[in-house]
Amino acid sequence: MTAYETIFDNFRVQVLDFDMIKVPEDVRYNMLMGFMNAAQAYFQTRCTVDLSDRDDVLGQYNQTLGVEEVHIMVLGMVWAWYNYRLHQSDNLMNYLNTRDYNMASAPGRMLESQRAARDGAWDAFRHALIDYSYLHGGVDQLKP
Repeated sequence: MTAYETIFDNFRVQVLDFDMIKVPEDVRYNMLMGFMNAAQAYFQTRCTVDLSDRDDVLGQYNQTLGVEEVHIMVLGMVWAWYNYRLHQSDNLMNYLNTRDYNMASAPGRMLESQRAARDGAWDAFRHALIDYSYLHGGVDQLKP
């Protein structure tokens, strides 16, 4: 078995988000679950471990995930977190009119750097999925 907290702890090492610390514990847990579910959605068809065999009440996967599986889940969570952060920045751009947003060039530069980071996180996640597929799978082992 692998506890969700094992994956969450590895995620926290990768991402430093002071805003997440400010939210109540139950909201933070739900955010982490959302990030993990997004990662699992992309990984579960390629993973040799059955990721659907999990117990949300106990907060664990009922099978043991290896270091590689945990790492790929964390990469997917980082990508999902960047999407979440980028969505918040997009909301700022929608709130301000174009002139005000362009005058505040720091938010514009921040948005562009967040997009680049999100794209880099997606590339790292995608390449990890591909590498995992090549190393662990054959065509006969693919799940629908």
